Amino acid sequence: MGNSMPTEFDDSQHFATFKGTGAMRTGNAFDVRWSEVTLAALRAAGVLDNMVDGLSPPTTDKLWLDKNLDPAVLKAWDPVGLAWTKVSFSTALMQPSTYDPQRIAKDAFDTANHSFRANITGALPRPALNKMRDTLSALDLMTSGSLDQAIRRREATNSDASEVTAKFQEAFSECADRGWALVAPDGTYPLNSRLTAGKPLSLKGHSETGTRLQWVSGAASSGVRVAVSASPRPMVFEDLTLETFGVAAGKALDVDCSGLISGGLIMPRAESHANISRLLIKGASGYTVNGWDVGVDLISCLSCTVRDTRINGVYTGAYGSVPQASRGVRFGGDGSPTSLDIRGLWVSAVNEALETIDAEGIYLSGFEFVTVNKGITTVNTLNESVLTASSGHIAFVGTAIDIERMAEFDINTLSLYNVANPAEVIGMKIRDCARGRIAGNHFQRTGTTTIYRGIIIESGNNNTIEPNIFDVGNTGQPIEIQAGATNTDVHKQRFLNANAFPIIDAGSNSRFEEFPSYGGNLNSIYTGPGRARQVHTLVVGCTGGPADTLTGVAINTGGAIVETFSFDGNTALQTFTSPNLGLSFQRRKVSGTWGSWGPKEAENGSNANGKYTKLADGTLICTHTLNITSVVGSTVSATWTFPISAVAAPETVTTNVPSASLGSIFSSASGKTSTQATINLRRNDTAVATAVEVTMIGRWK
Repeated sequence: MGNSMPTEFDDSQHFATFKGTGAMRTGNAFDVRWSEVTLAALRAAGVLDNMVDGLSPPTTDKLWLDKNLDPAVLKAWDPVGLAWTKVSFSTALMQPSTYDPQRIAKDAFDTANHSFRANITGALPRPALNKMRDTLSALDLMTSGSLDQAIRRREATNSDASEVTAKFQEAFSECADRGWALVAPDGTYPLNSRLTAGKPLSLKGHSETGTRLQWVSGAASSGVRVAVSASPRPMVFEDLTLETFGVAAGKALDVDCSGLISGGLIMPRAESHANISRLLIKGASGYTVNGWDVGVDLISCLSCTVRDTRINGVYTGAYGSVPQASRGVRFGGDGSPTSLDIRGLWVSAVNEALETIDAEGIYLSGFEFVTVNKGITTVNTLNESVLTASSGHIAFVGTAIDIERMAEFDINTLSLYNVANPAEVIGMKIRDCARGRIAGNHFQRTGTTTIYRGIIIESGNNNTIEPNIFDVGNTGQPIEIQAGATNTDVHKQRFLNANAFPIIDAGSNSRFEEFPSYGGNLNSIYTGPGRARQVHTLVVGCTGGPADTLTGVAINTGGAIVETFSFDGNTALQTFTSPNLGLSFQRRKVSGTWGSWGPKEAENGSNANGKYTKLADGTLICTHTLNITSVVGSTVSATWTFPISAVAAPETVTTNVPSASLGSIFSSASGKTSTQATINLRRNDTAVATAVEVTMIGRWK
């Protein structure tokens, strides 16, 4: 028989002969690699009926025999890594069958009145090569004989923590290397050190409270850490409880993708996404006894989503005392993390519920932060970030929302109230932010807190405060606009308390739909685009208002209302109305300069020098009756001082003697100035006192 063929050979050195019909000498025989002959035979038999060979890859639902290589390589599309990868024994032959019958119900059962028969088997399609739906249970990953025993013991005690930790770590490493998800069934798993993976890993339980990973040592080096520096792909963490016996110790879930940063940026195709849903992160004995220091730490991830997750920190004392744990969720790091999307997050008993660092987009809704020092904190180096927060509640000890350097933000429909009775709290602090909107929020003071400061805009431009509700107590300060803020637009607010000054404005070009208790200078009220009409309710001491015509003393501004109508910065109109005094004035701003106050319609008054009427168009009319004793045959003159002064000598001063005596009478006016005129009288019969009626028509403005 000659030498027998070896059972193993080098495929790159040996060939098989592939021959068609006829003798070999006819030229229809070819040398072909043994691997290619084998694969072709399997395809012919229908086993590899979806294999396509060639130089170009087929559609991703096919197997590809890549003939760019010699020998050719059989590849399958990996939807996680987004690449064609070599098919191995485990990927090709250790998959569940396409039709894997599963028992989905118990046998038939009968009741007194009804009979049911359930289908106990069913065809559950599961393509063998579709890794996106491939998961690997810790029960099935038995790389050593004791793994199954260690993980299956759901009634394991703390004394088993070392064994369970070792086998869980083995499963972590194996699943990360294979690119599979680790699915832990329901049960409590005692652990005594951190579980780590150096590649992307997805960790899933069967239910939020059913699958419990419990760190019994309480050491800082606890929790789950995934540090990714290669082979990026999306990660999923869901349906788990992560609990600790530590007191403000360790990070429950730590995902660090900083190893993927290239050139200072997270590459868009890095696929460093983390999706977190239905996690319960807490202390093993309750949040007045123990709890994590950090719930979820997301460092340099391209994007993250958090859904329906609860994080309990730990208090320093009884329920409701000052939090001791550091934070609930942190999202940030180098490389400009792109997007954090949170819906249904519940955090309690931490110093900061949410902290973001240089994150480009933060989107929150339906959240509950209870007894936290700070609710939302953003730290940004550049003004490139966007924040939206809506439909949430923050019960806080220090500052509910503290944001800086946001390119845009929208904070709406939140309820912000203080707990634990600190001396001073802040609802929102805005610094160096632009194009922001604050609307529909409820600021509420509780307990004995002395000062509740609602909204503080320290700096930034073009921010808008739409209607909100402030119930901050009589000692609170609802809105404060500081000197660094420009172009802040404030709509009408609802103030439920008798605050002395609900709004403090030291900003530049601030404008208000309604400004209650204004105590500044009326000349400083903004005129320009953005607010055609503003209303300011004045308090005593407000300056720049009209003065009493006779005394020159400023009219009492307490309770007065000023309306400002502006076309631009140079053209405007102000009206001043005092319901208490029954007075109304107005003035115009022309070429950037305010004119004098005058009556809005007509102002009437009188004194010892006569009566006056000031018309809104600037006309001044003064009248008086002078008694002049004449000298026979001579002209007698008297000075009439006008009851109020005109801006210039009047155009007209007339005289009239209503009832003449016997003889010739003559009267006239001369020597007119802005304050007086000379009245002349001559009688030719007798020297008697004569009543002379005088009228002046001029201008008061």
